[in-house]
Amino acid sequence: MGFNLCPPFLLAFTDVFVSGEIYYGLAFFLVFFLVTSVFLFPLIFLGYLSALPSLRQVAQLAALIISVIYLFLGLTQLLA
Repeated sequence: MGFNLCPPFLLAFTDVFVSGEIYYGLAFFLVFFLVTSVFLFPLIFLGYLSALPSLRQVAQLAALIISVIYLFLGLTQLLA
């Protein structure tokens, strides 16, 4: 899977080290965590959407379409 870091996190990390102040770094990463949590919090409720049969069928159809696309792209890369 690899080890990938978020570019905004790397920029924040660099900014904190360049400033050299520990309280600035603590405050910066506390705010970074809080703001990121605001955007990720709604993802908790996505599991409840799987209870809707119509949405489940749409998701299965989308998965089938994506799998066919990836199969086609994989075969064209192998044969090219």
